[in-house]
Amino acid sequence: MGSRENILGAIASNKADYKPLPDIGRLPEQAENIVNQFKENAIFNGAIVLEITSRKDITDVITSKFAAPVKIFDCTNDLNPLQKVFLQPHAFQDIDIAIVDGRLAVAENGSIWISEDQLPQRVVPFITQHLMLVVRYSDILPSLSSAYAELDNEYGYGVFIAGPSKTADIEQSLVIGAHGPRSLSVFILNEDQ
Repeated sequence: MGSRENILGAIASNKADYKPLPDIGRLPEQAENIVNQFKENAIFNGAIVLEITSRKDITDVITSKFAAPVKIFDCTNDLNPLQKVFLQPHAFQDIDIAIVDGRLAVAENGSIWISEDQLPQRVVPFITQHLMLVVRYSDILPSLSSAYAELDNEYGYGVFIAGPSKTADIEQSLVIGAHGPRSLSVFILNEDQ
């Protein structure tokens, strides 16, 4: 037996017994005003938050804020008549606006969970110049604990996004958009109104 086999054998023979994590229960949550709490925290993170009653409102915001032509990658497939540009992965650096549906949102920290089900390409929310996330009122949860409980059986790629890209690494000077989108707009969709 060589040294490698001796080391691996010693590790295998000294493996600790499996012990499940203790069940500490969930922390009590305050469900009232979770939409307001979410909005406050998302704005604190640097996002622009708008409440809308229809996806057409997103089209109105885009046409009022951006001069045509802009390259829009619409992951929701719902926004007509916006120009939709579906590109090969190597060409995503030219995307001006990406629109993505969020799976759920967390009031506690103003973040939105998106998974590979909402993204045809994982790079989309990070390489676009302006990211627009859409979340329904009913999908805003009070805390990360409740979000993880909701996502318990989901596997694969997913990410919480909380604000545009920012860094203050160099000379403690805040730079927005250094490693990702320059802006994040969050649309809270209330189709019941």
